[in-house]
Amino acid sequence: MADDALLFFMIRPAELSDMDRLHAMMSDMNAEVGAQGRSLTKAELVDLLLAPAPWMRLIVAVQGAEIVGYACLSGEYGMSLQTNGLELWQIYVDPDWRHKGIGRAIINDCRKTARELGFDHLSAPRFSGKVDYAPAFRAYGFEFNTRAQPRLEIAAA
Repeated sequence: MADDALLFFMIRPAELSDMDRLHAMMSDMNAEVGAQGRSLTKAELVDLLLAPAPWMRLIVAVQGAEIVGYACLSGEYGMSLQTNGLELWQIYVDPDWRHKGIGRAIINDCRKTARELGFDHLSAPRFSGKVDYAPAFRAYGFEFNTRAQPRLEIAAA
């Protein structure tokens, strides 16, 4: 890992060449939080990313040539709740790269993406497996919504 004083990273949309590393990081995240159920295969991940109207958008944080974090975004279906949000389905930063502003940069880019796509907010789950994400998301400015808990929301940028 680079010296903190020299830390530089870029946030960009995921590319086909990122799939092996992304799949490995998703597996690491699922193991870390104790997620239950079946994980996506690499083929499913590629299909979701490259579909004509992608169901999922992937954003990656890159330091040099290494992917050090990612976020998965999908449209939030909430007609009965009159919502128009983009769902932050997963966010993960490699443990060696945490506490360096990468997660905040990824969330800021997710908010920008939400606004560009015409959504009015970004929502996030409170729990994933055994981990309560509420304290971390609240530190980024997310708040509990009043329509359907346990969701947290932040305005699109």
